[in-house]
Amino acid sequence: MRTVPAGYTLFASEPSLKVEVYRKDLSLKAFAGRSDKGRFHYRFPNENELDAYLSKWIEGLRSAFQAKVEQRAAENGATTPLEVGDVICSSWGFEQTNVDYYLVSERIGKKDVVLQPIGSLKTKDEGDRGNCIPDVNVLVGKPFRARSNKDGVIRISSYSYASPEPYTLDGETRMYRERYWSSYA
Repeated sequence: MRTVPAGYTLFASEPSLKVEVYRKDLSLKAFAGRSDKGRFHYRFPNENELDAYLSKWIEGLRSAFQAKVEQRAAENGATTPLEVGDVICSSWGFEQTNVDYYLVSERIGKKDVVLQPIGSLKTKDEGDRGNCIPDVNVLVGKPFRARSNKDGVIRISSYSYASPEPYTLDGETRMYRERYWSSYA
């Protein structure tokens, strides 16, 4: 429930932005969106500063809303850049760096793919740390369906995102860059 101080009356409203501005003398209290918390509660020295501030604030909300609409439209029309055979990598962890690789085994529609967890080859192993590259010949776990954004980034879990793994071609063989990993002993 939005709390409007006693004596304040509705001064301005912008339904498309869900904005309500209440006024008493040279004081304004404004709400925006679905939030019950006020965006600002200011007292202005004169009428000109009050009008200038309010106009600038509402215009800022309009431009932010328009940018969000344009971004959503671009994302809705975009397709994933991932193709069958691509490898994506998720590097995550707090006290250790875990590296997980996934192979795109199927593409479904514009944004969805089927990911197969794959193993890794340790190219440098110093016991509790080293480097690794993906091993597409070792399948680990069950395939699962996931949704990609326009950049090919996929949310694997609440703490882990995977992005396309860069590679160079050596003939027809993909050469992936090494990734650092560490483990907590």
